[in-house]
Amino acid sequence: MANIAPAPSRKLNWVSSVEERNSASLSNLESKMSDYYLRGQYYEDIVQGTTLWNKPGEAPFHQDIIERVKGRSLLEIGCGTSQILSTGAINYEDYSGCDFSPEIMSKSAKAFPGGTFKTLEEGGMLPFPDAAFEAVFSVFVLEHAVYPNRFIDESMRVLKPGGTWILLCPDFLGKNRMTSQRAGFSLGSGMQKLRKGRILDAFLTAIDVRLRIPAACRRLRGIADQKPAFFVNLSPVCFCEESFRPDVDAIYLTYSREIMEYSRKHLEFEELPESLSKAADLSRLIYLVARKRES
Repeated sequence: MANIAPAPSRKLNWVSSVEERNSASLSNLESKMSDYYLRGQYYEDIVQGTTLWNKPGEAPFHQDIIERVKGRSLLEIGCGTSQILSTGAINYEDYSGCDFSPEIMSKSAKAFPGGTFKTLEEGGMLPFPDAAFEAVFSVFVLEHAVYPNRFIDESMRVLKPGGTWILLCPDFLGKNRMTSQRAGFSLGSGMQKLRKGRILDAFLTAIDVRLRIPAACRRLRGIADQKPAFFVNLSPVCFCEESFRPDVDAIYLTYSREIMEYSRKHLEFEELPESLSKAADLSRLIYLVARKRES
């Protein structure tokens, strides 16, 4: 386990990842996040805490992804333990996956012979040539990118013209929330603090979660609606929590309108079935499917 840092302040340390003036802070964050993801404990926490392709609330999206990518050459960005292959619906030979942990990539190569597994390096460049795949997808990965625009650029670069591009991630900015932001005097949820008798801390946490953070999200949405800004949290609580919780390591305040506007020059977005659109809204998720334009 990595050393636990002091808890960050309540300050909303959110900045645009495309503004040059923030480059030093972003570079430092990228280095810290890279170290965080290289911990073996991180992947153990993921496997023990979530089984993505079996979670009922996310099953409709996972099944839709499988139907769209099976039988095609495909890349999963941020594949982790490549749980899509455990479903038996995808031929190993069609699949390529990449992630930060060399150990996990090595284990996956042994578990799924015929598949291609490559390690990601700091900097965001994907270790694959241009137009290499007929489908590219990522599941709960974009929110962890320090430079979301670069992530999107790279995902489009390795996709063949006419290929399918799929994104599934939490909806943060659109739903007025940020799971990696500290709320209240200390870490933890309001309910956890109430159970410990920290009444004032719990009250302040409620104020932050229900009023202060949503107000900040609305303000940033107004900025992003004018021009993609890709706001990120420079002080995620993952650096100071001993136990893993989903998205304590989220960086990018995801926003579907921003993502679509930025990508529209190269991607033609598909209108989803109403059932999937409703499921995404209820689950506070972003689910986007697009085709790469021919030129």
